[in-house]
Amino acid sequence: MTRIALIAAATALVLTSACSPAPQPSKAPLTGDSSAKVNQGQSSKENAPREPRHDEREGEVTSNWMFGDGQLAWRRGNELHLVDPDSLTVVRTITSRDGTPPVLLEGGPDHSRFLLVSEAGHLSLWTSSGALIAASRESVDARARRSIHGLSWNATGDRILTVIPGGGSTRAWLWTVAGAELVREELANGKYFAGGFLKHSAGVWLRGEGAFTLKNFEGASLHTFDCELCDLSPDETAVAVNRFEPKRETYVVDLRTGKERWRSVNTVAHVWAPSGKWLFSASTTGAGIVNASNGRSVARWPYSGCGDCGEEYVTWIGEMLVHPYGNRLTVWRPGKGTRFFPRPKSWGYVNIKPSHRGDRFVTMNMILDREGKLLAELESPGGAPYWSPDDAYLEGRGFEGPVIWDSKTGRIVQVLPGIPFSGSPFWSPAGQLLLPDEGDWLVRWSKEAGVVGIRMSMEGEARAQLEKLEYDDSLGAYVIP
Repeated sequence: MTRIALIAAATALVLTSACSPAPQPSKAPLTGDSSAKVNQGQSSKENAPREPRHDEREGEVTSNWMFGDGQLAWRRGNELHLVDPDSLTVVRTITSRDGTPPVLLEGGPDHSRFLLVSEAGHLSLWTSSGALIAASRESVDARARRSIHGLSWNATGDRILTVIPGGGSTRAWLWTVAGAELVREELANGKYFAGGFLKHSAGVWLRGEGAFTLKNFEGASLHTFDCELCDLSPDETAVAVNRFEPKRETYVVDLRTGKERWRSVNTVAHVWAPSGKWLFSASTTGAGIVNASNGRSVARWPYSGCGDCGEEYVTWIGEMLVHPYGNRLTVWRPGKGTRFFPRPKSWGYVNIKPSHRGDRFVTMNMILDREGKLLAELESPGGAPYWSPDDAYLEGRGFEGPVIWDSKTGRIVQVLPGIPFSGSPFWSPAGQLLLPDEGDWLVRWSKEAGVVGIRMSMEGEARAQLEKLEYDDSLGAYVIP
């Protein structure tokens, strides 16, 4: 889920789109203009001193744009304007129920609804078209208003779980839609840092410091385990329990009988395969796969001084395990064995991002298919790549700014030097890339229209100002002419 906290304000408005000459399919700048001034987040007619840019504030940028998961919005004062991501027109203007400015937007499970947190800490649930579903009477702790940890939705979007720190502990709250109200109930008060809904029963799981708990919606504990790392099986019938002190050990407990299936020492095993047949395992000397039913080793690959072997990056794509760690990428498939890919020269972000169609994935700047075959390498380093809706492009962070790659060849289509990052990028359904800039500015890129700077304003007929971004060699960045 994507989060951007905001600050500044407006009323009703409409954004219109415009076209600029198509960019060249390379990382070369569009045009140069050494006399141009850096984009100040202001109209080109204004000459007020600019605020420090993103790169001058160690990666921070203050934007009035809110990007939820599938929801695009722009904030002014106490109002939030819901914006169509393709036409960039305002489709609805809403306000939080307590009248204070909205500070956090969280997209729902199927993009049909979103959660809004106000400056006063109240929660309200809305449809994606801007109709109010329910609002809370209670408020969250002030420290959590701009960043709620462990927020998750149930499958139908009528229950929300939040894990919120406060007073030296962490409270797990269940918010349930009851008529027009979001009713809050405390499920637990302890040092929890993550949680989620059970898929096959009415309850939640909570992970904390040295503990893993399953609870029903009334707050009663169903199962509790003392462990440094516990992982629930996909069918929710077993838990892999891992301890590190006084020695490493793993055992799998069958929740239906309460009995251990097996126990192993000097290793940890978690990260279940979707089928529940396999577990990723790690020790101080390497990583591998174990049979989840009996704990027997199925595959093993060595690492020197492995520690946790980068377990946070391990991902199952179907029954294929993908493990980016150290100087290589490891891929394991049942019955097909293990394949190793050396880290490419343009090594990048290790998190694994599947394409929307699920036929490819990207990690460590390598694009592979579901069979583990290497298809292409991105030709320059880049971090956290995101797929376009049609999977034709990837966007990620480069050394000079955002980079767009062709996902089939790995070649650079465009580099956008000097454009700041503020949270995750937003791809519109039609394939336009939207990046929040300072204040009211938004940067839009498409293969057909090129790079355009868009500023939301209340001037004239409430239409946005559109400026073609040009490249200034003396500044090494795109600027508003």
